[in-house]
Order: sequence, then C-alpha cells, then structure tokens
Amino acid sequence: MTEKTLLFDSHCHLDDGQFDQDRQALLDGLPALGIAACLTCGSDLTSSKASLALTRDYPYIYAAAGIHPHEAAKAQKDDLLQIAALLDEEKVVALGEIGLDFYYDFSPRALQEELLNKQLDLALEKNLPVVL
Repeated sequence: MTEKTLLFDSHCHLDDGQFDQDRQALLDGLPALGIAACLTCGSDLTSSKASLALTRDYPYIYAAAGIHPHEAAKAQKDDLLQIAALLDEEKVVALGEIGLDFYYDFSPRALQEELLNKQLDLALEKNLPVVL
C-alpha cells in the first residue's frame, strides 16, 4: 500500500513579485503536488495584507502578518496597529515574519530590538505563535 505524503509549507512568501506571472497556476496546483496547506508570511504591512488576500481564494493557504527586521526602519508609526488588526482575521494564524537580522544592517539594531519586543508583546496579547 502506498500512502501519499501531504506537506505543510510553514514559511513561504507567495506574494513575492517573482510569482506575479504565474501565481494563480502555482497556487491552483499546490494540492496536486501534495501540499496540503501553507503559511505565507508578511514582511511589512503591505505584504501582510497581500498574504491575507491570498487566503480568501485558497482554503489551504494561511497567513502570518508582521514586520521583518529589514523593514523596521521603513515601518510607519501606525503599521503595528494595522498589523494588530490583521491578526484578528480568521486565516491569520501567526505573527511573522519577525526577528532580528544584523547581517545586512538594513535597520538599526536598537530599532529592530524595539520592534521585535513590541511584536512579541502583540503575539502574547493575541495568543498567536510567531514566525522568526
């Protein structure tokens, strides 16, 4: 007896521009490839909203909303409030992609640390896991 293995992709960025040409075909084809579900992660407010939008058309896609450390310096004052609102959406099941990333120094360390702490507090408040 051969069993089909179903996979869950726990971290992808399906809103990425590299998928613009064939996103719908890619997403439509996931079940046939054995992908039972996937979590598409935001890296800023715009990509978090785009990730949520993808969940509306595909029952096997879930979203994470958050601000990646590379984007910390670009984040606007109310972005975190809007991320908090996204976390109340049924198919937003995690806060992410968040963390610290000192390799490229796209955002000052202190700002990354401050944003990470705020987002961790938000995850606790919303009782959601984080994608680091």
